[in-house]
Amino acid sequence: MSYNQSINQSIDQFIKQQRAKGHLLYKPRQYAIVIVHSVYNMTVWHRAYCIQTDLSRRREQEVAKLKHDLEMVVGERDMSETALRKRHQEAVSELTQQLETAGRNRTKY
Repeated sequence: MSYNQSINQSIDQFIKQQRAKGHLLYKPRQYAIVIVHSVYNMTVWHRAYCIQTDLSRRREQEVAKLKHDLEMVVGERDMSETALRKRHQEAVSELTQQLETAGRNRTKY
């Protein structure tokens, strides 16, 4: 069924419903066309709004995931930095100790 056929069926149903309720419509087909097109446009706008809302929600989820990933990377970097500083300090202490030992041995001989 094409769009125009479904619109025409909707219009005919609307006119029958209004007549069944006892409403007398002047140019009922024109009123029904306006109403059906208005409902169709609202439906299209609602769908667009839902799609936009869904996209916004997905973007927010992606941003939250990226923030979490960034926090994890920063935490790992901090841990690596601390470990490297400790290794560096140990190496400096060992070299200082070797220099002092070498200096003492030199003065003895």
